[in-house]
Amino acid sequence: MLPITTAGRRASGLRVRLPVGEDGVVKIVELCNRPTYLGTIIDWNLKAWPKPDRNQDEVKLRIFGKGIGNQLPQTLILEEKDEPIGYSTLIYYEKGLLTGRLHWIDAVYVKPERRKKGLGSKLIRAAEKKAGELNISELFALTDLPVLYHKLGWSTVEAHSDGTIVSKRIGS
Repeated sequence: MLPITTAGRRASGLRVRLPVGEDGVVKIVELCNRPTYLGTIIDWNLKAWPKPDRNQDEVKLRIFGKGIGNQLPQTLILEEKDEPIGYSTLIYYEKGLLTGRLHWIDAVYVKPERRKKGLGSKLIRAAEKKAGELNISELFALTDLPVLYHKLGWSTVEAHSDGTIVSKRIGS
């Protein structure tokens, strides 16, 4: 994976406070700053997107890489009361060189009991913000929920049997 630098910006500076009512405050933190969450995130990923040929090491590499805050992959954790409740991951997709689709939101996950409260949208917005900090000009995602992305200004690129590819220009 190629390093993406933040051009002098602090990698750990992404903290967005998101009020969610009586449960307290949720915030976005980078996985590189909360490595103790890695096992939980790997478990969520394997359960949400099961494939017989995937293992924990492969998922760790895909969502954590070398765990450096100014390089992709970059996983953003939605945290409440020092507990993870969701995450999104930005990745560099090498096969995207052929199509010009290099940077992707690889996963957006919210714990089932916390869904339908706008938290998935907040994770996508946080990924967009982080992409802008990394000077990424366009993001792609393969999703089963294109309507969610459309509400956030994303456009459909193409539909497949395994989902819809959507994209958004960042910082324009």
